Amino acid sequence: MAAIPGFLFAAFFVVSGFVLIYGAYHRSPFLIDPPQELWTAYSQAFVRNFLGLRGTIMFTYGLGVIFVAAGIIGVWKSVQ
Repeated sequence: MAAIPGFLFAAFFVVSGFVLIYGAYHRSPFLIDPPQELWTAYSQAFVRNFLGLRGTIMFTYGLGVIFVAAGIIGVWKSVQ
């Protein structure tokens, strides 16, 4: 019973990672081409400002993969 919050927290990371990967694959405008005015507050706009479109796409894929991997490790630890 005590492992449920940890499991839910880790599962949230897995779902978030898949959302990032899905959004990058389908070129979601808010993930790939965010408004320039938000570059000081939004990580995707910050990356877009310095690395351009291709860098933002690669960053989004990479962040999604890291989230999924960290979430899977967390789920694995919570069920043991």
